Amino acid sequence: MITTTSSSNRGKLSGLYLSILRRNFGVTLLYFIFQFLFFPLQYILSATDALKNQNAAGRIHFIGMGGIYTGISLFFFTAMVIVAPILFTMMQYSFLHQKRSTDLFHALPIRREQMLLVNFAASATMILVPMALNYAVTIIAAASFGFPGFSLLGALADAFSAFCLTLGLLAVTTLVSVSTGTVFDNLVYTVGLLFGVPSAIFLCLGYAANDLFGCTLPDWSQYLFLASPATAPAYLRIAAQGELEQITSTPGFLLGVSLGWLALAGIFLLVDIGVYRRRGSELAGKTGYSSVLTQLVKLTGALIGGVCFTLLVRSVANSEGLLLSAVSAAVGGALIYCVAECVMSRGFKTIKTSAPYLGAGLALPVLFVLMVGLGWFGYEGRVPTLDKIESVEINFTDRYGFTHYDFDASRKSLERMQKNGRNAYDYYSLETINEILLADEKARELVHDIHQDIVNGHEQEEKNVSGAYITLEYKLKSGGSLKRSYYGMPLLAGEKYNELNACEEVKVQTHPVYSLKPSDVREITLLNRLMGNVTPVSFSEGQIGRLIEALREDMSAETYEQMENGRELGYLVLTPKYGAEYFSYTSMRKPGFVLPDESDGYDACYVLLTENYESTLALLGEFGYDGFERVDYDNIERAYITLDAYYNRDNVMRIQGPYGFDRSDLAQNEEMLSYNRGNTEITDPAVLRILAEAVRGNAQNAVVQVDGSDKQPSWGGSITLMVTFVSKDGSNLIHTFAVNPKVLPEATLLELKDSFNRQWSDENVEDPFTLVLERIRSEQ
Repeated sequence: MITTTSSSNRGKLSGLYLSILRRNFGVTLLYFIFQFLFFPLQYILSATDALKNQNAAGRIHFIGMGGIYTGISLFFFTAMVIVAPILFTMMQYSFLHQKRSTDLFHALPIRREQMLLVNFAASATMILVPMALNYAVTIIAAASFGFPGFSLLGALADAFSAFCLTLGLLAVTTLVSVSTGTVFDNLVYTVGLLFGVPSAIFLCLGYAANDLFGCTLPDWSQYLFLASPATAPAYLRIAAQGELEQITSTPGFLLGVSLGWLALAGIFLLVDIGVYRRRGSELAGKTGYSSVLTQLVKLTGALIGGVCFTLLVRSVANSEGLLLSAVSAAVGGALIYCVAECVMSRGFKTIKTSAPYLGAGLALPVLFVLMVGLGWFGYEGRVPTLDKIESVEINFTDRYGFTHYDFDASRKSLERMQKNGRNAYDYYSLETINEILLADEKARELVHDIHQDIVNGHEQEEKNVSGAYITLEYKLKSGGSLKRSYYGMPLLAGEKYNELNACEEVKVQTHPVYSLKPSDVREITLLNRLMGNVTPVSFSEGQIGRLIEALREDMSAETYEQMENGRELGYLVLTPKYGAEYFSYTSMRKPGFVLPDESDGYDACYVLLTENYESTLALLGEFGYDGFERVDYDNIERAYITLDAYYNRDNVMRIQGPYGFDRSDLAQNEEMLSYNRGNTEITDPAVLRILAEAVRGNAQNAVVQVDGSDKQPSWGGSITLMVTFVSKDGSNLIHTFAVNPKVLPEATLLELKDSFNRQWSDENVEDPFTLVLERIRSEQ
């Protein structure tokens, strides 16, 4: 009897399962067709076009974990992975939201947990079978075409993650379906739970990052996308194509996320069964059944509404006052909560009974805004003491404009990208490590003092003198960490920021000379201070090695005082070999790549040579290249000058040297000359000599600080004289230099008055040139 009953029961369940599949075959087929059009067909069309067109083959780039997506298929397939489980679940459990259908299904001789599991299995089948077929077609096509970047393991990991996230979405949406009484409530709560809660979290994180001085989002915040099965697919497939690629687009990472959501799907399914067992049939068609979900969605909406309304009011009022923010948050939160209450209850009849929750909806955004506005319990002013700091990382652009270039990592990156069939543009701009790690006591002390000066300047509302964006991350001896980001810094911090240029750890980690190998160098050029007297250098690889060693020795020995005041001679430019690869169909199908020798260099590595570079100068003299520093002042025909603001967003000591120099730049740049011809022309040989002698590589010395805050708070800043020299014989590189305007004779300076005032005067400051002139006179 038991066997017969069990067999009969299994028959009923399988019959119900097959009945659901037959009834929804048309929808399933339509879903398969849509996936086919936007997934395997896109790959096949792109690959076929690449085979027909050799140029297209050079540009083709399939993306994703296994290299099986185009840009179009990645977007639309990801959207289908997210939307399909929501729609199929709502369709399958619609009987729970209609009184007649609920009574009919609950009258069947099937237990509720069996009913739920059959519907869950049918929904999973209708989604996963078309998905599996389309993955199979795409993988077979990718293997047949054989484009670089395709990985069978990666493609299978990608498919497995899609399956697991689909099951997670089905389990979560099933929970909402069995917890609600109407189709409308089901839709609203599903969207609120899957998208509203993550949106509220990231909105609050963004608000805090914007309002808290120095706030930077923690590294782990990006993984919050994985907390919702609706946002995880977009994060893993789309966001991972950019900065997160090396972290997230690995089979191991995908496998971990997939197994995690597979386990959560099982847990949610058990919860679904428990909730469904306790659900009464009479709740079909009843609004606001699930009080927990109802309040969660309403409070989430109130938080989003309060924060968004605060941002809107502050933008319109052009004020970030704490009282204004709190009142705006209260109004926005209460308004959105009342709207949500009205929508959920189909009217205002429950407003009075929901008063306590309305208070929570009002208080939640207000409390958040107030905590942020008050500094989040001392967050803004927190600076660790020196004795607690083990090391510190700081993103730093040195005075040459270089960040942390890692040649070794770049070479590996080049090999990896060539293997995967992706274009690589140069050796070291591919791999830049924005942060430099400082463990030396002097360097740590400087960074700590910079941080403290920035915090003090903010509290005292000091004006920033540098536009540098810096991020500090301390590794504490206790094992913890502290990270802050700032845009701009006051005068005291700027001076100490300059001193970092002289720290050995900074030099070694930022300047490419310390990473270059002789085999990396394609050509070497010497130039004088005005980037003229161009001297190509012919060295053997052994001589290049000696030159690099001499440069490292001199650079390491150079002090901050020598950087500021050393007599400048000229520039030594080392142009790295070009690393870009333009793929052809042939090179994509076969290993081995040919780098074009005739291509231009990129981001040349250069050094400002001063009289203190004794080892380098001695070596150049030994090889017969002394005298490169000579400047032929008689060869300067004219100059174009203009008084202007000096913008510096990298480093206050920024060197105005041949950044990105290549010998092809030596041609006369008519476009630059045409642009500068609108400025004041100087032909007086005496003034030309004064200007030429005043040129310094260190642009810090070319600036006059002007303060017009008594006339207008926003007026004033760094003023410099922009000078473009033109040589008689065309031998000089056309280049614009920043020169300190105090070197000009006053008669020449007065010629710039009208053009300067036209550019900078307004209703508050009619004659800003007078402010500049007074400041220049005070320094002469």
